[in-house]
Amino acid sequence: MVPPHRRPPERDLQRLPFVFTWHPSHQPQPEVIDPIEEFVETRRLWEEWVSRCEHQGRWREAVVRSLITLKALTYSPTDGPALQGTAML
Repeated sequence: MVPPHRRPPERDLQRLPFVFTWHPSHQPQPEVIDPIEEFVETRRLWEEWVSRCEHQGRWREAVVRSLITLKALTYSPTDGPALQGTAML
């Protein structure tokens, strides 16, 4: 933790997006992606996905959070649950 007297004023803080990339050395390097564009697209996709939830009751926020958690724990190639994650739910 940075001591308070060593921290820059909040107005001097900035966001610095970055991307970690890994690939097997015997395969071509993956296409370079723009982290800001990917963030915007990811957010759009999640918001579109959540908009299909028809529940409008008192607990909508909790229902949406639960749906997002379960969806995030889904293995996308098969749409099956990632069992280690769901075991704790």
